[in-house]
Amino acid sequence: MAGRVKVTVTDKLYFAAAKAIDLVVEEAAYERGEGMHADGSAVTMARVLFRDGPRALPAADFHSLLDHFVSFVRAKHRKGTRITLEELLSTIDDLRLRARRRTVQDILGELWRDKDYLRAFVEGGAYTTVSLDPLVPSLMPAIIAWHGQHHRPLRLIHDRYSLLTPEATSDLVFLANNPFPEFLYGAPLVEVVQVDSRDDPRVQVADIVAGLARAIATDALNGPLDERVAAVARSIVIPRSVWGDDTSWERLTGNGNFG
Repeated sequence: MAGRVKVTVTDKLYFAAAKAIDLVVEEAAYERGEGMHADGSAVTMARVLFRDGPRALPAADFHSLLDHFVSFVRAKHRKGTRITLEELLSTIDDLRLRARRRTVQDILGELWRDKDYLRAFVEGGAYTTVSLDPLVPSLMPAIIAWHGQHHRPLRLIHDRYSLLTPEATSDLVFLANNPFPEFLYGAPLVEVVQVDSRDDPRVQVADIVAGLARAIATDALNGPLDERVAAVARSIVIPRSVWGDDTSWERLTGNGNFG
């Protein structure tokens, strides 16, 4: 599969932790003229929260914090009701006072201190679906990786997906061609074409590969990989995946450094 297949792996808990930093702490820093993405401090803070959160708090409480945050920012819900701003702030306030590690106390303290940015999220709706759905952080590294291999403009073929609205796909094409300066990387994406997976063998094959990648990533989280499986993972996993766990990342890529 090497050279023919590329996959990104996304840890949804880490993605939620990273978005909490992006939408609150990073926004406040940007207003102060600080570039948390340019100097890597946003990623560092997200990884610290992801790593130390379950140690500083009961794991169920930490997961509840991230679940509440995801519910608050999610555009659509499969079931249940959306968490309100008051409920989310109550959770942050409670856990920041109970955290048993200074690293987590400090991060939750910053989320609490900069809570006005959560209010702005409600009032202004300034963040697009593209910036909030985990699909896009998976697609952008794949677009960049394929362009790096073929050095030509790309057309993205994707299964039909409710959040890939015309507005969202337009945003994705724009961001690919005009990346924010602090992210450095982009690629010439021409368009996003959505097809019915029942009729398109390209998407059917991609679904099979995605299922394989998910199984390998799950195994890597749970323990060492068989050498043959590890060799497959190292040939297909894209380095800029959204992943926060050092040990499993090394099992997947053979590299202890992210990115």
